[in-house]
Parts: sequence; structure tokens; C-alpha cells
Amino acid sequence: MLSLQVLTINLQHLIYMAIGYTSGYIRKKVGDKVYYTNQNVKGTVKQVHRAYQNEVKQPLTRPRAEHKALFTAAANFRRSFASILDHSWQGQKYGINSLAHFMGIVTAHHGNKYPNFALQPRGAKKNIPQPWPISTGSLINTVEVSELSYLDLGAVLNLIYPDKTNFQTKGEFCQELIKFNHQLQDGDLLTFVELRYEFYGVQDYLNTEYIPAIDRYLIDANSSASGIEGIYVTENRMFRIAKRTGLVNNVIVRDYPGHDYFSACFGVIHSRLAPSGRYYLRNNAQMKVYREINEAFTAEEYKELCIRSWLDPEFLSSDWYLNQLK
Repeated sequence: MLSLQVLTINLQHLIYMAIGYTSGYIRKKVGDKVYYTNQNVKGTVKQVHRAYQNEVKQPLTRPRAEHKALFTAAANFRRSFASILDHSWQGQKYGINSLAHFMGIVTAHHGNKYPNFALQPRGAKKNIPQPWPISTGSLINTVEVSELSYLDLGAVLNLIYPDKTNFQTKGEFCQELIKFNHQLQDGDLLTFVELRYEFYGVQDYLNTEYIPAIDRYLIDANSSASGIEGIYVTENRMFRIAKRTGLVNNVIVRDYPGHDYFSACFGVIHSRLAPSGRYYLRNNAQMKVYREINEAFTAEEYKELCIRSWLDPEFLSSDWYLNQLK
């Protein structure tokens, strides 16, 4: 016959199991302490307590600090180009899924899939140039950025400018573009994505302001638009398609109407309506960063300062850190 003590212990155990505490204990917080009962291996019940911790603090290691600096940079880039990144991945659902897709691919494997990316310090909200993808898809042999030409003040594309110099309509110009460039078809859409900065007087790439610019150019062989703006200028008048100076007749994309800005980084998303007409095919487009700017943001000193902002609270009052937040 079971003793009263054993029956009591078994009853307590059944109560604990019934209310969902399968591990054998129940907790209660009183003041700054947490009390709980625990059944040990000998079948006795003991009440113990420990100090309550509102937040479990984990020391920020260097790898975690570096990842946070990468994540901050990716979040800022995503915010700058959200209107593009939320739908530019062929096969991905539009909206938040596409934005999450971007964050996933640029931060995976500590960002090593896209070398020469730049970190940013704690709390930074600035836009900075990055060599990151802006679209993926099944289109091959498409429009790409060959280089950023400081001399010509623009982004050089892998397109040949037609031999003809004067065009009466946009349709005539697009017909010649298609003739000289097998990458293009009538109806193709070119989306120019840029971070630009004021061309004159910039000596400190790390502390200058970079401005996002996005505009589109539709290849329309039947367009009757005329004049400079109708033929060569993008939809919202942010860029102009022109002929590169010199012996090589490449197409170059410049800011419009003047030359007040230069490209810190530039990419071209090439889109084409699928034969079904239900979705767009896209190219694998990646931002190209101007060489000197990329060197500034990937220098070891800059990288170390970014990581230090996450590891050293006292560093958050330094002039360098405060300049990065402006």
C-alpha cells in the first residue's frame, strides 16, 4: 500500500504535467526573484529561486559586430532602392518577400558572395555605394555597365551607338539601336539605378552625400516622340543617352540636363515581357562602383572603425563616428 507521502508526490507531478510543464517544474516571479519547484531524481520536491534577468546579455564578439555592420549597410541600401528591390527578382513574389530576398543574398556567408562590399557603423542611415545585385532573372547577353568614366562623366554601357547622328523621332533612334545591338528587342525596358554625388569639389568620399536616382527608358521602335528630350532622355528626365567621345562608339548614360553629378555606382536592369505577357523576364544586374570610391570604403582602416563602433561604446562620441551619421 502506497504511503501518503508518495501519493502526495505523485499527485503533484500529475498536476504539473496537466498544466503543461512537462519538464517537471513550475515558475513564478516575485519581485526580483523567480521561484520554481523541481522534482529531482529521488522523487522529492524542492523549491528554489534565482535572480530575475530581464535581458540576457551576450557579449558582442568581433564576428557578430562585423555582421551587424554588414546588415546595417544592407538595410540602408535596401531603403534607398526599395521601389526597385521589391519586385526585381524574377520568380520572387513582389513586396516584402523580394526585399527579404535581397537582404538574404547580400548578407549570406558574411557577405562574401559579393566581395568589396562596404560596412557601416552603428546607427548609420546614409546611402553609400555597394557592388550588390539589383535584379536576377533568365535574360542572358543583356545590357550591362562596362565602366564608370570619370572623363566622360557617365556610365558606359555595352551598347554600340548608331553611326547615324541625327534622328527625327525616338522610334527611328530605337530602330537603329536594335540594329546595332543584338541584346535589344522592341519593347525592352532599361531601368537605370544610380547613387550619384556632386561632381565638383568632392575630396572626401567617405563623408560626401550620395543621392539615389532611378529612371527608365523604353525601347519603342514605333514612338513618334521628337526633340532631344523625346528621343534621348529617360522617362522622368534624370538621364540622357548619348554617344561616348573618342574612337569607341559606346552608349553612355549621363545625368540630365547638366553634368552636376557623377555616378558613385550604377546598374542597369534589363526587363522584357515574357511571351505569355503575364510577367517580366529580367537580367542579372549588379551595381558597378567607381574604383576610387570603392577603395575608400573597403580600406582596412574604415572597416576597423565601423566594427569598433559596435564593440566600443566610448567610440560613439568620436568625430569620425559622428561624421558617418550626418
